[in-house]
Amino acid sequence: MSTSADFKRLSLAIVESGTGYLSQSTLKRLWGYVKDTPAKHLTTLDILSRYVGYDDFHSFCNARHRGDSAESGFSSGDTLGVEELLPGECVCLAWAPNREMTLKYLGDMAFEITASANTRLSAGTRVKCLRFVTGEPLLLDIVSGHDDGSMVYVVGKHGGVRWSRPGC
Repeated sequence: MSTSADFKRLSLAIVESGTGYLSQSTLKRLWGYVKDTPAKHLTTLDILSRYVGYDDFHSFCNARHRGDSAESGFSSGDTLGVEELLPGECVCLAWAPNREMTLKYLGDMAFEITASANTRLSAGTRVKCLRFVTGEPLLLDIVSGHDDGSMVYVVGKHGGVRWSRPGC
């Protein structure tokens, strides 16, 4: 962040992400580009935290604090394995800041995205995954429908996902 144009682009990117609005001048003050040091408002910090994938500033701080913890361990979130699904059933996913996706199970760990909001994957993309765990990131192997070919998409990288099983 070294020019006024950088702050303009960041302000626009934050608005386009749907996480809130921060003016260029607010961002300039926050980064020290403009020599003005009023107290940082919680709403500003919440918007920035949502922009980088957390629910709010409190969640961001908790995640940073947990950064000192072990790299591995057991999860205590609700779990849904593909063995519990029948072809045609749906799984709805939600994650911070305001992202949603609906997957239709095709069988053999394969899903088709039937609806997508504020994500880089679009309806019609086929993915594979084995298990959904509330509060944990989800790895989707891209099978088709994405220009970059074979790759892995990480859903809910910072705060994990929430899943539900409504009817399609």
